[in-house]
Amino acid sequence: MASWPSPTLREDVACFTSHRIAWRRIIDSNQRMLILEDDAVLSQSFADALAGIEARPDGDDIAYDLEFAPRDHIVAKHPLWTDGTYSARRVFQNRVGTAGYVIGPGAAARMLKDTETYGLLDAYMWHRAWLKAYQIE
Repeated sequence: MASWPSPTLREDVACFTSHRIAWRRIIDSNQRMLILEDDAVLSQSFADALAGIEARPDGDDIAYDLEFAPRDHIVAKHPLWTDGTYSARRVFQNRVGTAGYVIGPGAAARMLKDTETYGLLDAYMWHRAWLKAYQIE
């Protein structure tokens, strides 16, 4: 395991491993899927936001972050898309959290390759140069 500024907890390793297992299932199914952690809290309009994502014929280098982070974000001025209620904006700063996101088989395969050794999942997930990370607003 890698060395980090704070101790590596069993829970961190378990979270890392469970996401890798989910990515394998996405690859095997060849379908984009929602990944939710067990402590995710869903809003009442969550299904509507997912419907907006599902309607998109996206490429393999896109992931949609559905998690709210209470810090300031730096996002693109113009959304990639909007459905009138929700929009997807590219996130450039404050890309954190993996409690809820949508990812397709191509991105899942690249993430699986990029995570052959343990690391903090947030650091792997949202800081890949090839990944286009979008925040659903």
